[in-house]
Amino acid sequence: MRTILWWMVAALAVSGCKVELPTRGDFASEYDALVDSGAGLDGAGGEAADVQADVPVESDAGDAADAAATDSLDAADSVDAAGSCSATACDDGNPCTQDGCDPNTHACASLVKDDGSPCDDGNACTQGETCKSGKCLGNAIACNDGNPCTADGCTPGSGCTSAPQAGACDDGDPCSLGDTCQAGSCQAGAPMVCKASEACITWKCDPVQGKCKASYAASGAPCDDGNPCSGSDACKDGDCAGLAVDASKTCDDGNACL
Repeated sequence: MRTILWWMVAALAVSGCKVELPTRGDFASEYDALVDSGAGLDGAGGEAADVQADVPVESDAGDAADAAATDSLDAADSVDAAGSCSATACDDGNPCTQDGCDPNTHACASLVKDDGSPCDDGNACTQGETCKSGKCLGNAIACNDGNPCTADGCTPGSGCTSAPQAGACDDGDPCSLGDTCQAGSCQAGAPMVCKASEACITWKCDPVQGKCKASYAASGAPCDDGNPCSGSDACKDGDCAGLAVDASKTCDDGNACL
């Protein structure tokens, strides 16, 4: 402003007008008014510089506080109809997120839990669930009741299931053949048929080996060799043999043709 006044004085002087140069005292009142209004002079003694009003500046500390608030959600609050946090909890239905109300935005927000965090996917057919990339994942359980006459399965709501099924089976007895499923259980089939027993040998199925085996009668056990001319028949090593009868005695073999 002072420079402008000096230029005006110079112009009047050139035009021939008598001009009295202003003194510093003449500017005292204007100078005081400028100082009172918040203006000032620059450091070189030149133009007056306007003083800028204070302007709020965002600080790094404020940004850090906002980030910390976002990372720490209020799990006890959610968002009401007016757009502010209320007492109803936020829940996105994902067990691998931490849900809550963001105090900065007053909106429901979710933070992904760390991988490996335990979770429950609500599926009765899985086990050992953990979080991975925001998803709850588990391993399928093995449903097997050990019954060959049931069809095994799994229902997510209740777990393992079984239902009767028809078909061939094994009742665990090797001496039964043609076992079949009936009403959810294995029923034995026909018994294994072995050769006919003899006087001193009994044939039957061995339940361990699953095949017919001979069982010898004890030595000396009475038997009948079918020979009427022998007596005191007895078993020995599976054979039945008797002692010859006295030749003076008449024997009858029961054959009328001999």
